Amino acid sequence: MLDLDKTALYGNDGNDLGIALQWMDKDFSKVQELYKRLINPSLRKAYDFYVQQGKQVQVVIYTRRPQIVYYKSCVRHNTLPVRYAEDWHDDQGQIHFPPHVQTSEDILATYAGPELEEDEVHDVKMSLDRLLAARNAVAHELGLSAAPPVVVTAEAKKTEATAQHLNMPVESCLLFDDNVELRDDRNVVLVEPLESLPADRREQLLEFMQRELPAERLEEDLIEYLEEAEPNEMSIKRDVNDKLTWWVAETTGKVPGWRTPDISPSRGASCQPLQLKPRADSLHWHVKDVHEESDHGSNVSPSNESVSPSNEARNVPLRTAGQGLVDLRAAVERAAFMRNLALAKG
Repeated sequence: MLDLDKTALYGNDGNDLGIALQWMDKDFSKVQELYKRLINPSLRKAYDFYVQQGKQVQVVIYTRRPQIVYYKSCVRHNTLPVRYAEDWHDDQGQIHFPPHVQTSEDILATYAGPELEEDEVHDVKMSLDRLLAARNAVAHELGLSAAPPVVVTAEAKKTEATAQHLNMPVESCLLFDDNVELRDDRNVVLVEPLESLPADRREQLLEFMQRELPAERLEEDLIEYLEEAEPNEMSIKRDVNDKLTWWVAETTGKVPGWRTPDISPSRGASCQPLQLKPRADSLHWHVKDVHEESDHGSNVSPSNESVSPSNEARNVPLRTAGQGLVDLRAAVERAAFMRNLALAKG
């Protein structure tokens, strides 16, 4: 199982880079190109470790994105429980997007929740597009023959229940995640949050952004939004001449590799967590021996899982076809972040 933000991917949901492309009406193919450049270089190394041991590895993306489960509309200023195909929902309040889903249109074609206005549908579509772009980037990086299933939750992750829902043996599941709130889960492998990129990857990413979306040509509303980010989440900065440039943090030294614990039921001390900074989103995979058989309500409950602070305290508007700006982030996430911040200060 793989967490996305700051685990499988650089930064929090692309550090606003994906949102910037969508805001400026870039095609989904460009968003996909972006996410391929955001992949954590440690991901493939960990995957290869198990494959080279002769293991059959099944990848599942497990991400916490409340806005996808409970849609917060800034058009009507209310929160709606999102419903899609009935068998995509489990009794944990999570949504399971199957591998055969190719586009956000495929997902929206099954929509069975409260009626959405046109701008709200567009907003939901943009969130789903970024999720699918991240999924496709993981599949591309690992050379998978098919897209992995994606599990989206609005609350704290439940690895055992999710594994059981997917008909996978709990004892051979590992969730790679940077969120220390999950440190007591024996199936979780904590990793360092990816908040910078090696020099070569960083350069390729900056060249892509400048080529596809020159910083000096951005709309003023988008610039204002990007400059509201937390200092460690900035994706755009001004040089000494006040010229706008895309910005990505550069890794000093090597990107920390992921631990690769034994998958036997008695993992013991090899799975003890590291004391890392908290984070919100996650990548999960199930590893099995080659010889093993193959294979809710209208309000969001409070969660004790920390939320990455880049956009949760900010409105995330997106230009739509002729209708102002639409919020892309859930008020739930903002509330969770502000609550955690208050607790930290208190």
